[in-house]
Amino acid sequence: MKILATVGAFALGLISEDVVWIFSNLIGKPIEEEAMGCLCSGIFALLLLLLLERLKVFTKRASIPASGCWNLILLFLGSVFLAEIVTERMESYEWTMISLELICMINLGTYHIYHKVVENYEERIEKAEILQENRMYLKQLEILQQSRQNTRILRHDLKNHLQLISSYLEKGEYEKAADYIESIEELQSVKGEYVKTGNVAVDSILNYKLEVIEKQTGCKPQLQIDIPCESMISEADLNIALGNLLDNAGEALQKSDEKHLDICLK
Repeated sequence: MKILATVGAFALGLISEDVVWIFSNLIGKPIEEEAMGCLCSGIFALLLLLLLERLKVFTKRASIPASGCWNLILLFLGSVFLAEIVTERMESYEWTMISLELICMINLGTYHIYHKVVENYEERIEKAEILQENRMYLKQLEILQQSRQNTRILRHDLKNHLQLISSYLEKGEYEKAADYIESIEELQSVKGEYVKTGNVAVDSILNYKLEVIEKQTGCKPQLQIDIPCESMISEADLNIALGNLLDNAGEALQKSDEKHLDICLK
């Protein structure tokens, strides 16, 4: 792949020079200075590379940020400038070739370092995503364990609860019976459980993210969730989509004076 990339880079350079030369002749202003021709062809090659990058030839995570583009442009312009000085000032052909080869090696070394930095950045993103996913499922596991414990407690004391409710009903104390039933429902609630759809992926993402948002902003979300237990898309895509939406909502809430978070998922 590296050999093919090198050959492709040289081919792109040759094509860029030919295009610049042909275009300059077509407009009736042929480029006679070698430095200007190298500069124009180099810029054109760089634009082609950026175009290929924008067309998703490379992976999304390896896309060149704005600062990286400026660094590459400065490196390219500096190399062209140094190459022009070397070819104009040095009288020895051997030393000229050695100098140009060193400039090429500096460029290749810089590109190689940048590539390694991008690979390291991709690994960090992947590890962060795995860590967050593990935290979400761990949170959901804690919720399930707490829910089962509450259910066991309710079953253990169910006879006593029913006797007390029956006593209230026999005496006509319906409000007390309703309040007691409501208190039992509160005992069954699990801290940190915002949704319980049966869809493990959705429940894990929402319960984890919404707890973080409420802690950071103090905003309690209003939920309308109506989804099947089985996801119609992959859990990875679901995690990315819901995670990004909730992260954006959390950032907006932190900047907002009036905080409201309404979630409708169907």
